[in-house]
Amino acid sequence: MVIYPYNVDQPFWAKQCYKMGICPKPIFFNRLNSRNLGITIEEVIKNGSYSINAIELGKKINSEDGLKAAIEFIEKIN
Repeated sequence: MVIYPYNVDQPFWAKQCYKMGICPKPIFFNRLNSRNLGITIEEVIKNGSYSINAIELGKKINSEDGLKAAIEFIEKIN
């Protein structure tokens, strides 16, 4: 995926996705142009590791029991 963060918390999450290796460096509003967008799209097409990393991250997320973790957290703070 190519991320163009432009509002509120999007820059933070775009950087997190980049750090996790599931996408190339985000293109921020002051850097968006046809050249940078083209280069980034080519990078996504040529670099198969983004897809692999995203699949692995998805497996990790799906293996978590989010409801149980949320209940345990809420019970701790009450």
